[in-house]
Amino acid sequence: MEAAAIRRNRDSFIAYCFKLATIASLLYYTLKEAKIMHRRFHFCMILLLAALMNLGSLSVRAEAEIEYIREEAGESYVLLPALSGLDNAFVQDSVNSQIRKAMEPHLNTLLLLSSGVPGSLKADANAEVFPSDNGHHLMSVLFDVRGRQPSGRSGQSYVPLMFDLADGRRVSHEALFDGESDALAFIGELTLNGPGEGLSNYLSADDLVPIPLDRVLVRRTGLSFYYPDGSLTWLSGKSASLHYLYHELESVLDLKEGSTLSGIGIPWLLDIDPECAQKVRKTAESGILPGLDARLGDEIEPLILRHSLLYDPEGFPEGEAYFLEEDAYRGSTLISDNGIRISGILSRRMNLFGLITGRTGKAEAFSALGGPGAVLPLDSAGAQAYGLPEGEIIIYTYEGSELRLCFDTAGLLDAIWLRLGGGI
Repeated sequence: MEAAAIRRNRDSFIAYCFKLATIASLLYYTLKEAKIMHRRFHFCMILLLAALMNLGSLSVRAEAEIEYIREEAGESYVLLPALSGLDNAFVQDSVNSQIRKAMEPHLNTLLLLSSGVPGSLKADANAEVFPSDNGHHLMSVLFDVRGRQPSGRSGQSYVPLMFDLADGRRVSHEALFDGESDALAFIGELTLNGPGEGLSNYLSADDLVPIPLDRVLVRRTGLSFYYPDGSLTWLSGKSASLHYLYHELESVLDLKEGSTLSGIGIPWLLDIDPECAQKVRKTAESGILPGLDARLGDEIEPLILRHSLLYDPEGFPEGEAYFLEEDAYRGSTLISDNGIRISGILSRRMNLFGLITGRTGKAEAFSALGGPGAVLPLDSAGAQAYGLPEGEIIIYTYEGSELRLCFDTAGLLDAIWLRLGGGI
């Protein structure tokens, strides 16, 4: 009887997947025929094949579609992400209503601008869905608002939002941390000893604390914290934000089974991925590193315009080194050999599919990636020139790129350096 039940569950699940695929195809052609011009991103959240053998937890995954609706007045606009395709229409409508309500002050500003009030407004949005193995899929939304603010001043601000797609409720910071006071103290200390030390003389490290825990956003590589409008701005005039990788916050995160972060697979990111070698190869050949929007071979100027320079470029043995204000780039350097294209990305703060700077040993890296193509010693003179500790550079060569893992004399991974293919 147990075997029969397993077969029934499996057959039901396969039928459901077929139904989802059929609906998706019909929806696509209907939209294409209707010539709807919204940008659409489809997130098909379907159980993994392994779940077929999970006897007690065959949960149905909904198909979630996000479209971006542009409300505009002249050249000003607000981009609003809207959910569709959820099985639960109440949850879908609730999330869409809450998103709109959160942006009401900016929509009111747009209305003012349409009536002839001087100024401009550009509110872009980025939304993504993190599938959860417990059915509580997480929707993460970030608005980047530039121009006239609700206060009437001109500037830039962020609006971060998170939703549980099982019930439509807002996800608060309390769902992410194992004790709010401990998290506040730990991240505050981390901030004063990290980004606080690298601040411009025009800013005070004390202004960074307390961290705005209630304005946190789940990202693919870590958690970002966005300071309220007008509370703290970088030299570029943008509202301040901080980004911490998951392994940096591991001691204060709620990673227990059944938690929000556990459901979306964050604990798996803290160990070396079983498919690390394949994923590293694919990523390296794409010219990118996780969590950064820089790509080898691309022009560097658009990135500078998007993220602003932290300070002037500095000399580097292979050209010039660029440091960006965006906190996701803290600890990372962009290298250009000609001042035009990105020829290298060097990061001392990175999680490359479980190869984690400051944590992974040389033997673990070899086990994950196999033997390297070359090993270069890094003496004191070379270390000083490259801004790295003495030790060794382990080189893996891929199509069009070269991955360099930099280890200190203790055999600990200090930096991950991706560069266009070629000699040192």
